[in-house]
Amino acid sequence: MSCCCCSGYIIAGVILAIIIAKYFFGKKKRTEKPKIKKEDYKKDVVYLYQFKRAFGLPNMSPYCLKVEAFLRANKIQYEVVEDNFQRGEKGLLPFIELNGEHVADSEFIIQHVSAHFNIKENSSKEVAAAGRAVSRMTDNEISQIQGKFKSKEDEFLKLLLGHLIPGFLVPLAIPIARIMMSKRLRGYGGFSEAELKQLYRKNLQAISDLIGDKKYLGGDTPNLGDFSVFSQIATMYYLPCHNDLNSIVDEYPNVKKVMNAIIREYFADFDVANNLK
Repeated sequence: MSCCCCSGYIIAGVILAIIIAKYFFGKKKRTEKPKIKKEDYKKDVVYLYQFKRAFGLPNMSPYCLKVEAFLRANKIQYEVVEDNFQRGEKGLLPFIELNGEHVADSEFIIQHVSAHFNIKENSSKEVAAAGRAVSRMTDNEISQIQGKFKSKEDEFLKLLLGHLIPGFLVPLAIPIARIMMSKRLRGYGGFSEAELKQLYRKNLQAISDLIGDKKYLGGDTPNLGDFSVFSQIATMYYLPCHNDLNSIVDEYPNVKKVMNAIIREYFADFDVANNLK
C-alpha cells in the first residue's frame, strides 16, 4: 500500500513539475512566426494575450500589466485573451496580435503599438531617456530582486499555485515552484538578503529622486519608466501576502504616489483601486 502511495506522489510530482515548468518557462523560442490565433480580428484592435487576472489585480505578471497600462493610458482599443499556458514567439507572455501581425515581449509590443498608432513621447529627450533607463533598471534588477523575495514566501507561492492547480496539490508543488523561480534569478540568486535590500533601496531612491515632486516621472503624463515602475512593484506590493520588500517601498511616498495615480486613473474598475495603501 505504501509503495502505491509513493508511486502516486512521484507521478503527481512529475506532472506538477511539468505544469509549473510550462508556467514559468513556457515553450521554447520559436524560429518562425507562429500562426495567428485571431483570424477574424477587427482592424486596429489589439488582442492582448496574457495570464489570467487574479486577486483584484489586472495581472500578477508585471510585463502583462505594463502592456495593459500602456494601452489604457493611450486609449487604444484592445481585447484581453486570458491563458496561463499559451506563449508567444519568444516563449513568453504577454504577446499581442494587431491586424494579423504577431508581436511578442512587452518592450517590442509597446514599441510596435506606439509606431502603429503614432504615439509620441511628449516629454523632453532628457526625461524620455531617464524613463527608458528607469524602465530597464526596473524590468531587470528590481524584477530579479523581487523574484528572490517572492520565491521565499510560502504565502506568495500558495497564491500563485492556487491560481494554477487544485488546492490539495499546492503543498506538494511549493518546493518545485521555488526551484523553478530560483532558476530565473540569474546572478542575483547568490546575493544575501541584506545585499539585495541594499540594492533595492538604492534603486528606489534613484527613482524617487527622478520623480521629485512631479506627478509622474514623465511629468503630467506617465512615460515608459512610470509603467515599468508601476507594474513591477504593484504586482508585489498590492498582493494579499507578506513580502519583506514592502516596508522599503513605504520609505518612498512619491514612488507609491505614482503607483496609486496610475491605478486610480487607468484601473479604477479593479478591486486594487479600493485597497490602496
